[in-house]
Amino acid sequence: MPPLGSASAIAILVALSAQTSVTGTFEGRYINEPAKVVLQEAQGKVTGTANFFGFNYKLSGTKSGTSAKGSMISADENLVFRASVKGDQLTFEYTDEDSASGWSDADKATLSRVGKAPASSGAAPSKPNASKPSASKPTGPSKPPKKQTGSTGGSKPISLLANGKEHVHPSGGRFRLPKSWKVVNNEQTGGLELIPDSKRDSLKILMMSDSAQGETNPASAEVQSLLDQQIAQLDPNAQRIEGPTKIQAGAGSGAAYAWKAGTGVIRVYLTIIKGRATILLAAGATNSVSAHEKTLREIFTTLGWGQGKLDSRLVGRWLQYTYVQATGRETKTFATLKGDGTFVLTSDSESSSNMQGTNQYGDVLWTGGTYNRQSGTHKGSWSADGNALYLTFEDGGFEQFAYRFEQQGTAFVMKLFKSGSNKGVEWSKL
Repeated sequence: MPPLGSASAIAILVALSAQTSVTGTFEGRYINEPAKVVLQEAQGKVTGTANFFGFNYKLSGTKSGTSAKGSMISADENLVFRASVKGDQLTFEYTDEDSASGWSDADKATLSRVGKAPASSGAAPSKPNASKPSASKPTGPSKPPKKQTGSTGGSKPISLLANGKEHVHPSGGRFRLPKSWKVVNNEQTGGLELIPDSKRDSLKILMMSDSAQGETNPASAEVQSLLDQQIAQLDPNAQRIEGPTKIQAGAGSGAAYAWKAGTGVIRVYLTIIKGRATILLAAGATNSVSAHEKTLREIFTTLGWGQGKLDSRLVGRWLQYTYVQATGRETKTFATLKGDGTFVLTSDSESSSNMQGTNQYGDVLWTGGTYNRQSGTHKGSWSADGNALYLTFEDGGFEQFAYRFEQQGTAFVMKLFKSGSNKGVEWSKL
């Protein structure tokens, strides 16, 4: 599965789940001038107005989590904006070009909410239906879930998922989910988003994975502290109301956590498999999360990590060569991608330089030189699906690249691209 950037990525997940609405009036000062932004959200759309330096603008765009982006138009200008809300603070940026270079020069203002934030849609806990009493157990959060032990469940799907479907990520991560659910890439986190057939606007379900950095216990004091700290940074009033509770996760053990945040709840299911920490997170209105809790726990029991897809065109030995004239450093990196899904990466880098000292007349007084050599070897497993190459290192590290092939004369070249970069690194097949 795509990487989860440790603490920062957990913060991103929490940010997506925040129960603060972008609807509201935000005021403040920008470059010593009064500034005001009014936003209104409805069904994933955002409209509103903005006033900067005495000029009025009409806003329209789309909303994702607690962020919004779109057009910012006045009688004389056509601009673009992006905005994000954390608590009662609005970060508002606008520029005339929706590109990486355009946003680097954007105007950026931080404004404060006027009044209280409106409650998210459907955020109130559901009330029992007197006409249809529950025959077996109460709904909603009034009764804590029964604690599951590591001896139950296992990797076999239980009732809800027995007739479900399996999702296998190219990197080798796999799990089962109901047939009617969808799995899509979440661009904001780089992970996966699980979408139930009865998805509600306030519900967000995400799954991501990254190196566990040597941690083996999903319920350790260090893990608990990290989760609490990251959530507190985004909502200082958030309170952990459950966990760590031991639950089954595939062939290993996991831990369940829950926090009350605003008018909603955040649930985190965490396990460590083969040195990788995998998180299943659900956040939203309390009744929405509670309605899917049983299914989420069953999905969690089916988590596994196996061999991912292999692109036979990548099998072989590859060379990347670089030379930096300014330092005289030459680097050769060899990557051997084996047909069994393992790889060996070796690099050899050396630099040399000649120096001399002269007097005021240009006569050489001394000569000398420097030489430096470095080398290293890394091993791990690889997978590729025709679009992306995934490298999982033995030490738990993870790298992901987009790739494409080119024929340059007699050489067969592969170009690797890091996320967000249009500049590829060339590798030649030996």
